[in-house]
Amino acid sequence: MSSGTGPSEAGSLAGFQLRTIQRWVGAAVKALPGEDWLRVPAGMRNPPHWLLGHIAISADIGPGLRDVPALVPGEWEQLFGPGTHPDRCGVGYPSPSRLADAAEAALIRAAEVASGLGPAELEAPPLAAVPEGMGGFLRTRERLLGFSVLHLAYHIGQIRLVHRAFHPEAPGL
Repeated sequence: MSSGTGPSEAGSLAGFQLRTIQRWVGAAVKALPGEDWLRVPAGMRNPPHWLLGHIAISADIGPGLRDVPALVPGEWEQLFGPGTHPDRCGVGYPSPSRLADAAEAALIRAAEVASGLGPAELEAPPLAAVPEGMGGFLRTRERLLGFSVLHLAYHIGQIRLVHRAFHPEAPGL
């Protein structure tokens, strides 16, 4: 990692990756028909509605990177957070469009914040609590950024797999 206080290459790269995931979220939401949001194909556990909620709360990493407030409502953590189980009927779930709007806003802000982080900030511990059991792994903001990009891309890929399972003729992103 380079020294200095200006924006880092790692932060710039993470910003680009987060903006890309933000575009993928928008495309996935537009592509998936309404009747598929609570469907789960064989071999998968979570419906796209739960996955999108999980993406929304997972994308709100701004408070872990800088002193900024959370954008996603805290009560969503009980619906979509680590260790929660999907409600097959979507009881209490915000609409997919509301979840997508929240995810996209969180991703845009995370990209802006990440792009401006300097090397010293990236080496510092996250400012917000990380999920239980991951504190040792996510001990720096750079690791939080790196894991977040992988985690979010994985879950948007799961939504796309559900779409492909029910609509194999559909074009890709």
